[in-house]
Amino acid sequence: MIDNLSSSFGGLNVADALDNMLPQYAIQMDNIIPDVDGDRVRKGYININDTATTTLIPILRGATKKIIGAHLQDLVVYDSDFTAIGTKSGFSSDYWTYADFTDGSGAVHTILANGSDAPQDYTSSLANVGYTLTDFPNLDCPLAFKNRLYFISGDWQIAYSGVQSISGQLTAFDMGSYFKKGGKLLSIANWTQDAGNGADDLFVLISSEGEVLIYSGLSPDADSWTM
Repeated sequence: MIDNLSSSFGGLNVADALDNMLPQYAIQMDNIIPDVDGDRVRKGYININDTATTTLIPILRGATKKIIGAHLQDLVVYDSDFTAIGTKSGFSSDYWTYADFTDGSGAVHTILANGSDAPQDYTSSLANVGYTLTDFPNLDCPLAFKNRLYFISGDWQIAYSGVQSISGQLTAFDMGSYFKKGGKLLSIANWTQDAGNGADDLFVLISSEGEVLIYSGLSPDADSWTM
């Protein structure tokens, strides 16, 4: 007698006893991924280097796909076949964050920052950003928000660009007096919500101590900027 069992679309079950387990579960799944219509085999991988890669950044420009990998104080650009096509060296940290930003000409820039080195701008190759960095030596956490590019600068300051500007002066906005528990700025983010009058993008600041500030408006220098 042959019993036909369904595929294990329910996934792995390590909680129930085997005698009481429904047939859609499995007790072991090696390289098998449960799906709605059945199971599928996990795809393989390509070894692109033998050193620890701390950060991977996708570069997507229409049909063009690339990846930037950070390891051993280098930034390495890989094409869609995972062939290294460019390297920039001499950085002090491999922990990068990034944001895609469109300038006034419509060109898309991938901006990378790590809080220690000059932020990098990738269009077709890596280069230092065009902003004047004299007063902003430690930019981190780039964020595109309402046609401006923002960074965390130091412990309690944010710095932001002009409208669709990828060069020139940045403007500082000090946030330290608004956080009561100390620490430092940990992250900034864009939060989209709909309060009944249509979607609105809000600017969110998060401290290392768990405090959160939320702003609405165009930019810190606009009358519409409110907490």
